Amino acid sequence: MTDDERFVMLRKRLFAAIGRALKEDPACKHYEGTIDHLVQYPDYFDDTKAESGSSYHELTVHCYVLGDGRHHKFTGNTFKDVLDLFEAWIEEYAPNGDCQTCRIRNMCGTLMLLGLYDENYVSGCKYYVGEEETE
Repeated sequence: MTDDERFVMLRKRLFAAIGRALKEDPACKHYEGTIDHLVQYPDYFDDTKAESGSSYHELTVHCYVLGDGRHHKFTGNTFKDVLDLFEAWIEEYAPNGDCQTCRIRNMCGTLMLLGLYDENYVSGCKYYVGEEETE
């Protein structure tokens, strides 16, 4: 998978998680999911022939409904570096797969993120699979 294809996949995961979070709590900002990608190349004095590749990447994800804060910045020397950080952030705040705390199958973790985990709420969730382990 190329870096560009990976970015598209991660952006889709981000948007799916935003959509799920908004179903729980519609409080949001107009910029939900906007992503800025800054690519920096060396200056004239460091690359007088303009032949060097990029030396710095910065990805800023503007998202109020996921994570701590409103603007999440990931920096690195390559696009792959920032994608690794972005993916780790998505895994932390909008994971795929099973939620180990509340045993909800294929849920994004919104319950834990919003601090809404409790037995009464979970047992009414369509993803709830009961007390036994799901694995």
